[in-house]
Amino acid sequence: MRPSRAWLLSLGLVLLGAGCQKVLGDYKVDDSAFAGTSSSGGNTASGGKAASGGNTASGGSGAAPSVGICADGELQCVGPVLQSCNAKHDGWTNEQVCASAGLCDKVNGTCAAAACEPGTFRCTDAVLQACNKTQDGWDDVETCISAAHCSAMGNCMDAPCMAGDFQCNGVGLEQCKTDRTGWAAVKMCDTQALCDAAAGKCDAAACAAGSFDCVGTELLACNSGRTGFMPMAPCDTAALCDKANGKCTDPVCQPNEFHCDDNILGLCNVDRTGYDKVDTCATAAYCSASTKKCTTAPCSPTTTSATAPTCKNACLINRAGRRR
Repeated sequence: MRPSRAWLLSLGLVLLGAGCQKVLGDYKVDDSAFAGTSSSGGNTASGGKAASGGNTASGGSGAAPSVGICADGELQCVGPVLQSCNAKHDGWTNEQVCASAGLCDKVNGTCAAAACEPGTFRCTDAVLQACNKTQDGWDDVETCISAAHCSAMGNCMDAPCMAGDFQCNGVGLEQCKTDRTGWAAVKMCDTQALCDAAAGKCDAAACAAGSFDCVGTELLACNSGRTGFMPMAPCDTAALCDKANGKCTDPVCQPNEFHCDDNILGLCNVDRTGYDKVDTCATAAYCSASTKKCTTAPCSPTTTSATAPTCKNACLINRAGRRR
């Protein structure tokens, strides 16, 4: 009986596998080589995509990516702080510090403007009002005898205001009329905190609404009264403090972390924004992030460490780390 074509094909594959092993010795086939991810240019555990999300350095498909605690574009309010889901989906990044928890708007991703400052008062005709707890409106406190008896300092006066006196009524600077019958508007200040009744003027803002600054590693945000900056978040390094976008940038690497970019061995820089060149290896196969040096011999076909270079599919890739 003539052997079938299927039987002959099976025998050929067995002999081919035995031949590869005879020439190269024991090896472990890395199926990820068939997906086009090579050891020198693919995604490694130390440099590219996380080992849990893509192809691991040891070959094959990595574990299924874990479900993060949040999703892209997701926002939340923690007290007065508006936060967004970070790039790794494992935590939250502070975006803005609102004047109060009630002004944090996660639906529209912004802080609503404060209607007033805590502990401040205003007069609406003869009615004395106080800023409410959420700073989004005013609560009636008392009705005075007349508008001239209402003081935005927080009380109804026994006698009407003195001609020429100033008061801050919300963001409005006012002056007592010469006939002492009430208050006349003088100027509208940028915020209530910038209204200076003692000096009878509006102070200049120390910062722009929604602006940020960096002092060392500390990210600062302009306060609601625009009288200065307040702490918002500590960044990992000063270089990662991004005042232009009002956030702490995620570090590229961890301190003392080594990384191979093709045949270039790098060490995480002080700012944690990238890698400084440490050495240039003969080829990518000689670069070992796990041993933190260029090796004297290329990686072996049996290398399976998640942090060491991997010679993938020994029958298809030579020990220089390139396809034949």
